[in-house]
Amino acid sequence: MSKTIRQRRERLRRASRRRARLFLLAALASTCALAGTLYGVYDYLKGDDAEWPSIKNLQPQRIGQNSLVLSADGKRMGFIQSDQNRTILPYPRMGQWVPRATVAIEDRRFYQHNGVDPEGMARALSVNLEAGDSKEGASTITQQVVRNLYKEITTEKTVRRKAKEATLAVELEKKWNKEKILETYLNLVFYGNNAYGIEAASQTYFNKPSKNLAIAEAALLSGLPQQPSEFDPFNPKKAAKAKARRADVLQAMHAQKMITTAEYDTALASPIKLSPGKVYKVKKQPYFFDYVEQELIKQFGAATVRQGGLKIKTTIDPELQRLAEQAIKDKLYAGPSAAIAVLDTKTGQIKAMAGSASYSKSRFNLSAQAVRQPGSTAKIWVLSAFVLDGIDPDATTYTSRPFRVRYRGSPDYWEPKTYSGSYAGSMSVRRATVASDNSVYAQMTLDITPEKVAAAAHRLGITSKLENVWSIGLGSQVVTPLEQTSFYSTIARGGARIDPRAVSEVITPGGTDLPLKYPKGRRVMKDWQADKIVSILQDNVRGGTGTRANIPGKDVSGKTGTTDDAKDAWFCGMTPELTACVWMGYYIPTPMNEAGGQTPASIWRAFMEPALNRVPDRDWFKAVSEPVWMPYSSGHWKDDPGLETTVGADPTAKPTDAEDKEDKADKAEVTGVTPAPTTPPPTTPVTPEPVTPVAPVTPTPTQPVVAPPPV
Repeated sequence: MSKTIRQRRERLRRASRRRARLFLLAALASTCALAGTLYGVYDYLKGDDAEWPSIKNLQPQRIGQNSLVLSADGKRMGFIQSDQNRTILPYPRMGQWVPRATVAIEDRRFYQHNGVDPEGMARALSVNLEAGDSKEGASTITQQVVRNLYKEITTEKTVRRKAKEATLAVELEKKWNKEKILETYLNLVFYGNNAYGIEAASQTYFNKPSKNLAIAEAALLSGLPQQPSEFDPFNPKKAAKAKARRADVLQAMHAQKMITTAEYDTALASPIKLSPGKVYKVKKQPYFFDYVEQELIKQFGAATVRQGGLKIKTTIDPELQRLAEQAIKDKLYAGPSAAIAVLDTKTGQIKAMAGSASYSKSRFNLSAQAVRQPGSTAKIWVLSAFVLDGIDPDATTYTSRPFRVRYRGSPDYWEPKTYSGSYAGSMSVRRATVASDNSVYAQMTLDITPEKVAAAAHRLGITSKLENVWSIGLGSQVVTPLEQTSFYSTIARGGARIDPRAVSEVITPGGTDLPLKYPKGRRVMKDWQADKIVSILQDNVRGGTGTRANIPGKDVSGKTGTTDDAKDAWFCGMTPELTACVWMGYYIPTPMNEAGGQTPASIWRAFMEPALNRVPDRDWFKAVSEPVWMPYSSGHWKDDPGLETTVGADPTAKPTDAEDKEDKADKAEVTGVTPAPTTPPPTTPVTPEPVTPVAPVTPTPTQPVVAPPPV
């Protein structure tokens, strides 16, 4: 006997056994129907099984669905997809045609039976045997709900399992009304193409809510659950089958007088017009959207987020976001990238998170992920360490001059230089801040210690790891724009730290508010200490390096920052209403013809000026406690026995002949010295750290530097 013949006979035997089982079930159901009850059969199959399921002792599976993300004004931003692409709807929002079409094709006696339909089983068996195919299902809608809700039912494939399913279906009919059962079914069932539930199916195939489906569209979708891949209307090879299946549904609806003859003829003759939906794929403000998703996972765990069904209200202000994007577009010239992070000064809520990058090309979030050297915006870390120690910036003076320092035994010196290469001599810390004097701030760091500078930065909002190196106050470490914005916002609200927050409310599918797990606001700096820093940085915007950020009629407080070779340029500015930091540079650190007081400050103002017109006016905080400044003598770093130092003369002092000769000798000795390491030997000098994108998208390649437009 040939192999082909043996295979054919085996298929016939299997088909015969299947028919026998179906006839057995039909006979069993008919017997039960004639007896008027199924409980005799249930009791027989149950026997002494103490674990026989009951609705009372089974817990329904939690059904995954998409989570809805809203902006601060309540408008939809997009969906976070769960493991199953589903949006659960209440019955009234499903429209009239889908429930009718589903009952017509799946369970025509749905409103008459009690969960199990012996007559329907027999009819389905007859129809399917006659057609030689599975055209009607033998299970009721209620049985299918039970099968999907209770995992104990889905694991068995026996007559015993069917009996358990029937038992629970009858119980469920006593517990729920028909509308709730049908609503649950339509939210559970799979329609193909990753669409679970009728709303996801309607959006996937027709790009519209299910309540707006026409008769023909509802019929097409209602026919899919039986064999979603076989009737897939998106597949050209299955288009004919999809249309034939739609015709079966329409015929069933007409036969059961759910539609008129005219409606039937019109729907049957209409072509299938699909409109692939994008509602589950489109994300507004995509960088912020991804940030929100990660925040939710951090707070509630991946399982909760993937299970979905959450309604998430975020803090983003769509209009402020638009203004931030427009400011970058208007002020940034070709070549480098830019990013801005904006916080509500009072609440710490993220109001805008914008960058010049294209999300379609790179999902790397410049505002929240790009760790870059902050340049002189880090000087305020040093200033904060000073005021936290009770050192008055107005009463403390340093001398701006060349110097070099090294640990004893180290072969190399550290020689910080000013941006302009000139030195201004004796000045207060306030004046040194306004001038952004590197010489003074390097000395201040040596006096207060890098450890205290790092501690102050972390205390006020920096979360990245910071190395305790001499150059920390000149911006040698790396942080994100969002971190630096958080740091400055702590000062702007009078020394109260409120960590950035992207979410204001999360509601579960059951309507319960999930408590957010953001750290509570806490005071980390006295109000009079913060007031002093705000005052100094207001001077900087009025007449220092930050004048391009000045807004008439507003008391803006801010600081510029530019790294070596202008590889990074920053402006961080504060108002009582909003705090924002702008970063500018290349993905791979590359020199620019730029400074923080130029394009970054211009971007900041281009955003902030119209933004302040959109938010309620606020006054700067008022310090209620009296300052307590401590006596302080600067320059004691020079007396540290562990250091070797060479200090240039005070450029503002009038030297004697002997001092003049000594000064010239010092200058000659300083000339040509290689910058010293910022850590004890044998470590090497700190070098700029390039941005390393974490997303699996190749960063935009470096482009030639283009000079900024003339001022």
